Amino acid sequence: MARKTKEEAEKTRQLLLDCALTVFLRKGYSATTLNDIAEEANLTRGAVYWHFKNKVDVFSAVMDKAFDPISRLVRHILERGGAPMFVLTEVLQHWMLKLAVDDTMQKALELVMTKTEHSEELSEHHERVIRQDHDFIRNLESVFRRGIAEGLFRSDLDPAVCAATFMALCSGLARLNINHPSELDMAKHCTMVSDIFFSGVKAPSTRSE
Repeated sequence: MARKTKEEAEKTRQLLLDCALTVFLRKGYSATTLNDIAEEANLTRGAVYWHFKNKVDVFSAVMDKAFDPISRLVRHILERGGAPMFVLTEVLQHWMLKLAVDDTMQKALELVMTKTEHSEELSEHHERVIRQDHDFIRNLESVFRRGIAEGLFRSDLDPAVCAATFMALCSGLARLNINHPSELDMAKHCTMVSDIFFSGVKAPSTRSE
């Protein structure tokens, strides 16, 4: 019975997260209340407080649910190592494929980009995201540095600039997918996009490979 209760509680939590994402998208973060989320889920406000401390806690949990799968995958790819070109290509193509097929991540990106105002209330969440982005860029920088040292990438490149540019490409693709989804088929053209990027960083001796 205890296990069933735990499973039911988790189902309720996931329902609240799904409903919160729906309401946040419909009304925007600032205009949404915990009552709105509870009503969307056909639950009481008390049920929301059973699982979450406040609206910021709900928002952070919504973001974690949407982005944790791709974050874990990218972290695994980077930690696993391998040929720098292969590692970076995997990261970029997995990101584009997730943009193409992951409805929850698409909605979360739309929420962040178009329906969430920067506010003091969300400052801690934003700071956490910035730290995560910083760690991602530093990890990318290490891969680019290794590629340069191994003669796979151009010797005149600055690995920090390469990493920041790669990050900007990922962010730009996300914004394009939300604001102009018909401009680029993320699943169909992920190989072409990675080829365009890496044609600029490959060492001349590797460009025919």
